[in-house]
Amino acid sequence: DFFHLPKGLPALIMAEETQKKAAKVGFDWNGYEGPLAKIHEELAEVEQEIGDHQRVEDELGDLLFSIVNLSRFLGVNAEESLGRSSRKFQQRFQSMLMRIRKERLEIGQLTLDEMDFYWNQVKNAEKNGTFGLF
Repeated sequence: DFFHLPKGLPALIMAEETQKKAAKVGFDWNGYEGPLAKIHEELAEVEQEIGDHQRVEDELGDLLFSIVNLSRFLGVNAEESLGRSSRKFQQRFQSMLMRIRKERLEIGQLTLDEMDFYWNQVKNAEKNGTFGLF
């Protein structure tokens, strides 16, 4: 088996290691422009396949694989990057909930636009350096 990777690797790490092994024998882009163009191509294929669960699942996998490839070219660890983004989302969501509760509102009773209002308050507070301050 050419790839011979440990079983049980997280999918993002497996994708990156797969790409590295292929690159070692010259099967690789010359620069980040190739993976970036591939992302656009794969995104269009996802859009085209919406409605066909199996096909869209395959295309989403291809899109994620392409994103990992761009990450590799840019020297970004995809696994760590996604982990940081997930934690950032969790923190923002928690702050949004706190703001909603402070106004004695129930999140389940708000519309998406109303929740988005509070979400944007949190994002703006982060940008202004007043994160967590109400």
